[in-house]
Amino acid sequence: MAVMSPALAWGQASVTMSDTSTVVGETLLFPVHLKNESSNVTGINLMISYDTLSLQYVGISESSTISDSVLSIENGADGKVRFSMASTYPVTSSGTIVHLEFIGLTSGDTFLQLDEYRINEESVVENAAEARIRVFGEGGNQPPFAVNIPDTLVLISGDTLQFNIDETVFADAEDAFDSLDIQVSLEPEVVFGTFDEETGLVTITTADFVGFATLSIRVEDTNGGVFEESIILDIQLKVSNENEQYETPGQFWLAQNYPNPFNPSTNISFTLAETGFAKLEVYNLQGQSIAVLIKNRLTSGRHSVSFDASALASGIYLYRLTSGNQVLTKKMMLIK
Repeated sequence: MAVMSPALAWGQASVTMSDTSTVVGETLLFPVHLKNESSNVTGINLMISYDTLSLQYVGISESSTISDSVLSIENGADGKVRFSMASTYPVTSSGTIVHLEFIGLTSGDTFLQLDEYRINEESVVENAAEARIRVFGEGGNQPPFAVNIPDTLVLISGDTLQFNIDETVFADAEDAFDSLDIQVSLEPEVVFGTFDEETGLVTITTADFVGFATLSIRVEDTNGGVFEESIILDIQLKVSNENEQYETPGQFWLAQNYPNPFNPSTNISFTLAETGFAKLEVYNLQGQSIAVLIKNRLTSGRHSVSFDASALASGIYLYRLTSGNQVLTKKMMLIK
């Protein structure tokens, strides 16, 4: 295991990819990430090349986690995936743009090349990134995999966030958890973090920073199987209840729950643009409804409700606000 170290700060908005591994015949869900510090992103176009002898492209497995967006995919026979996203509302956060689904065809190392991308109407960025895909032979080594890991964590500037990386977060089919090599890095460098090798405790201190940071985790097993993932840290300004600035007046809006992660209760705030029927419901990742917090006619304006998850297991949950034909969904993380 490696101690957390800061990385270089990143720009306003960029597209990134990470190394990973898979097994011949197995499905690989490959995430393409947006790192976005403060830009208003309304459109993304990109092209990724892959070796058709090593990988078979299947399609999109999961849509964007950063926006309710209009997505389109075109896959030619020339080993290139062309992707575009047009967001209904400007995207100001970081996260996963899309998950692409591949199947490993032959063992060995292969690569995905981010040939080019364009954000909004800015200039095209060429040869932007390369990700190594290690494909193990059928019946061979199974790479580590994520058991339960969130896309985004929300915390308040000046607060300290702590959580453990253990068997409930990552696992490996062949190797014991304590034999895995885990490396953790954090950027930008104005956000500080430590990683305890013995306990797996990650401690993040935000000081006076407000904005988005990235916590990157790389897990490698004893046979070279690799899994990499990034968690976006949404670090928000702490303000008093009396002066807190929420949504634009008259906007249909759903806040990130606070605190997040939480144990065992958290608060969810939202606003309605007009008086009418509203429903606020909590789901697990299998899409099953586990709690209905509000199901009533409400006046326009701001509302808040407390959610008690004492009876639930640790993990990621979704909460969805519906009013008329408007729907907003966010994730929250329960850690016990």
